Formats: sequence, structure tokens, C-alpha cells
Amino acid sequence: MKLAALRKFLLHTGLFLAGLVIGALLFAPWDQLWTRALVLAAGRLPVSMSWRQVDGASATSVRVKGLAFATPKGMVEFSEARLSLGLSPLVRLSLRTGSQVFDVSASLGGDVRLGGGVDVGALLPGRNMDGGLSLSGALHFDTWKRPPSSGTLAASASTLVLPNAMRVEQMQLAADLKGSDLTLRSFTLDKPVPMEAAGTVALNFRRLADSEVNVTGTAKVGPTGTKFKKQGTLGSLL
Repeated sequence: MKLAALRKFLLHTGLFLAGLVIGALLFAPWDQLWTRALVLAAGRLPVSMSWRQVDGASATSVRVKGLAFATPKGMVEFSEARLSLGLSPLVRLSLRTGSQVFDVSASLGGDVRLGGGVDVGALLPGRNMDGGLSLSGALHFDTWKRPPSSGTLAASASTLVLPNAMRVEQMQLAADLKGSDLTLRSFTLDKPVPMEAAGTVALNFRRLADSEVNVTGTAKVGPTGTKFKKQGTLGSLL
């Protein structure tokens, strides 16, 4: 009888505690808690961050509408950002610009996967840019406190309109990362000038604009191809 009573007591106690936990998860003010977390995160950023609304929040997910960053070069805006926490992947972030969605997922072992699209005009408003950019890749971090140690990256666009009204068509890029060395395996485009290029970038993770670029390739001008070589910092070349 004593053993049976003890089991009954433990069962009822366990059910009571489980009910408290479930109730807390269901009825906690998660919108307010996530908003507080955003305020704390914004205070640690080197640029100003703002948002229009936080909703759809729970213990493991939240949706932020109208997420924007004010940078020295202008605004960077996402119409919607969704953050989900789990086991596999550990974290998943979905960023919407216009009709395009770009996903970033990270696992506990330091692997990060990238994939999706970006509406350039919606991402960078007021820059006179337009078009969609498709991105994919995988990165590995030995430790989350340091930049990625290895990875692959790919980008493509059927049409991009740049700030000077230049139209870039059928652009494709493929690159590999090892340490701070980015190897540009191939870069091709059809317009404004048919071009093929390859090269290296010595990345400066503290200040990407100071990364050293060394690229060689061939541009087809008229019936013949012209070889070219570009060297300098990423900032100066852009």
C-alpha cells in the first residue's frame, strides 16, 4: 500500500508540474519577451535596428515584421523575419524581401547552410536597384566566436539593375572558402559585356572593404576577347 501510494503521489505531482510548465509555455507573454530580446540585441549592434511589429511568438519561434537596419550607406530592409529554435537545425532564420525568401540554418556542430533568394530592390531601398539574386552555400565554424573556417558559396541572377542603370544579365558566381582565403572558381555574365573571370580574395573579416582582390579574366568586346586583370581592395573596386 505504501509503495502504491507513493507511486500515486509521484504521478499526481508529475502531472501537476507538467501542467504548470505547459501553462507557462502557452500563456507567457512571448511577444513582450521577444521584443525585450530584440531591444537588447539592438543595443549591441554597431548600426541602428528597428522593426514595425512582433507577433506569432512562442517559446521557440517569433516573427518580426518590417525589420530594418540604418547603415552609413543607407537602409537595409526585410519585410519579414522568422526565427525558429529547435534541435535539428538548432536555429533557423527566414528573411523575406518582396516575394523572395532567404533561409539560414545552423546546427550545433558549427555547420551553417544558406539558400534562397533576395529581392535587391526591396532589400536596399532608395538605391535605384532592381532584380532578384539567388544564393546558396554551406559554411563551417570551428567556434562561433570566430569567422567561418571553410565553405562554399554560389550566386546567380538572370537580371540585375545597378544604381547607374546598368543591366547585368545571366550572372553566375561560384567560390570556395578556406580560412581567410576565398577562391573565386568562376564568374560569368552575358551583359553588359560577356565575361569570364576567376581569382582570389584575401578576406579581412574585421573590415571586408579592405579585403585584397586579385582577379583575371576575359571580356568579349566586339568579335574578339580582351584579357583583363583587377587588383586592389574590395572597397576600391566596388
